[in-house]
Amino acid sequence: MEASEKVHFVRSLHSNPLHTELRVARQLKSMSFARGRLPPSLADKDGGKMILEARSPSCFSNHYVLKFNGQAHGEYRGRWFSEGIDIRLSGRRRLHLHKESWLASHFNLADANGNVLAEANRSGLLTSSWNLALSTGAAQLVSAGFFNTGFNVVQSGQTTATANRVGMCEGGWFVEDQGAFTDTDLLLIGLIYHTILERRRSSD
Repeated sequence: MEASEKVHFVRSLHSNPLHTELRVARQLKSMSFARGRLPPSLADKDGGKMILEARSPSCFSNHYVLKFNGQAHGEYRGRWFSEGIDIRLSGRRRLHLHKESWLASHFNLADANGNVLAEANRSGLLTSSWNLALSTGAAQLVSAGFFNTGFNVVQSGQTTATANRVGMCEGGWFVEDQGAFTDTDLLLIGLIYHTILERRRSSD
């Protein structure tokens, strides 16, 4: 943020003490997010395209580096004998993708205090779709087609985000939407897509 911008922003806060957190976040975003200085978790949902990407350094690693709109966002590691995933995000945020039971396909994404941020549950035994509970409400993650590796997020009859593979063998992925979801929503979608890819790879 340039010096002149800081002075203008501080004056605006003093002149109007009724600024809400949302208005502050939006003004900060207009000044700094375009330059990559605002943490992605503060991005408001005003229609801008958002892409969350995960890449692994090799085909034999369970370590993935996360990027949000091209900026470093954190990392996660899969577990060799479990579908649980530990996530370390920028700003020292720690999240965990937890599987409710060994035989179930019910997952929740929780913070370090155990607060559930988003959930996913497979729609049924004979379907590839998943039911999602996101910040915007209920949605479904459905296959984009029989010969397509991608999945779509469908909410209220509309496709609101897409997920697909990145790379040849390392299990990387990306999730893209038009600003409807938070970074936490995109992370859950991506991790469930990661789980789908891992299950397919283990069954081959």
